Amino acid sequence: MAQHIETLEAPRKGFAGLKENFAADLRAGLSISLIALPLSLGIALASGFPAFAGLIAAIVGGILVSRISGSYVTINGPAAGLIVANLAAIQSLGQGDIHAGYLYAIAAVFVAGIMVFIIGAAGAGKLVDVSPSSVIHGMLTYIGVVIMAKMFFPMMGVIPEVHSILGSNVVGTIAAIPQGFTKMLPPVAIVGFVSLLIMAIHPMIRVKWVQLIPSPVWVLIFAIPAGVLFDLETLQQQLNLPEGKELLLALPGNPLDAVAWIGAVTPDFGKILTWAFWYAALTIALITAIESGLSAKAVDQLDPYQRHSDIGKDIRGVGIGSAVSGILGGLPMIAEIVRSKANVLMGARTGWANFFHGTFILIFVFALSPVMQMIPVAALAAMMVFVGYKLAAPGEFIGIFKIGRDQFLYFIFTLLVCIFTNLLVGVFAGIIFKFLYQLLVMRAPTSTLFKADLTVDQSDEGKDEYRVKVRKGATFTNFLSFKRRLSQLPKGKKITVDFSEAKVADFTFQSALHHYAKLYQATGGSIELTGLDQLKAYSNHPQSTRYRR
Repeated sequence: MAQHIETLEAPRKGFAGLKENFAADLRAGLSISLIALPLSLGIALASGFPAFAGLIAAIVGGILVSRISGSYVTINGPAAGLIVANLAAIQSLGQGDIHAGYLYAIAAVFVAGIMVFIIGAAGAGKLVDVSPSSVIHGMLTYIGVVIMAKMFFPMMGVIPEVHSILGSNVVGTIAAIPQGFTKMLPPVAIVGFVSLLIMAIHPMIRVKWVQLIPSPVWVLIFAIPAGVLFDLETLQQQLNLPEGKELLLALPGNPLDAVAWIGAVTPDFGKILTWAFWYAALTIALITAIESGLSAKAVDQLDPYQRHSDIGKDIRGVGIGSAVSGILGGLPMIAEIVRSKANVLMGARTGWANFFHGTFILIFVFALSPVMQMIPVAALAAMMVFVGYKLAAPGEFIGIFKIGRDQFLYFIFTLLVCIFTNLLVGVFAGIIFKFLYQLLVMRAPTSTLFKADLTVDQSDEGKDEYRVKVRKGATFTNFLSFKRRLSQLPKGKKITVDFSEAKVADFTFQSALHHYAKLYQATGGSIELTGLDQLKAYSNHPQSTRYRR
């Protein structure tokens, strides 16, 4: 942690950066747009929104948010992490009427965007530092389970009548899957299954030209001709499927018809005084703020120029983008982690790559609309099933368990509460459970639950060295207090944080301190941790929760 890392000279910002890095950012933006286009359509369908709503969010996230965000190489757009919240908004506000639910939901998305902006402006983005990762992973795993369960049916071509067997929650949906196998349409199931197989095996193929083309594009290369071969359009007409249950992607002939205020769509604020409306807006806002902050921090670790995002500014930008997207009829958005990682790998250097990504999608909307209407819904559903699996893969369970049994307990508790109640209740229950566990089981001192007890001494041997001694508890609830004291020290110094007198040092605290140390290192200083070996660890993980024997 104390080792200094030499960084490359960072690209310039603004229009100077556009001129300097035009070719690299243009290539990256084009590559990411090819990934984002089908995923944005799939996320919209999984959310219960019209497919075009996903494209609106991607376009706004690229063209607008790239110019006002506080990050450098993140990609903004619709995300799988918001699917459950979007779907719940449609269902609760529409009460069975999908179209009415959509109009209420985009009004809630607009309000949620304003709430996210306020969160960023109020400095509440700092709470990202203390968000218990095990609880957040429990939430994301729940989202993954819901996506897989819900999207199994369109992926396999289960006709709409069978949806009456689904339960009102994820447990009922999972229970309906066996019956779904008996009701599937074979041509659609073939398209869906092969599309899923392509998503799964693409990373394993080590042929350069295969890897150059993103897996979602390979899915479309297969699925569109397959849809023509199986004549899914005729099958769709024969089945007389209702609106929203088509076998092929439904887009308006004129893309502008799907944009609110231009076409026939207008956000409906008629339920703004109801609890259901504010619950939907609050859920979307909290997930947006938390995921965007976490994604920006994660992508910073991949940036070859070692730049650090302004998290508050980034959250404000995402809030504005979501509000604009919602008022235009689109989905909410976040700083999307997978596309952002791909953006870095594609050689993006500045936020202009995000701008180009949105611009290319806008071009595709008008140039490729007839082709997009040939995309089988089963192929998009397969992409979402794969995304859901990535969120809820067995490796997620194993990874959390390796950090420590305490983290695994928070993770499982959050997951189960989400499954049997809802997402927002599950997250808050997980945080409260972790708080009580540290208080009652780990005996975290009550006097330091919200305010860190520490001393700061300047070394007699060198004025450039400081020793910070942590006493009693170092938990996720008092890290912000600890960070404020640490930030008062001069930059570019050698700081030693001593835990030898601590009773508890939890994983979230250590992880947040590790991230702060990397930021401090950029000033020419260093932060080193000592004394943790005197505490008992829950596991061999370097940042495992530790407590006094």
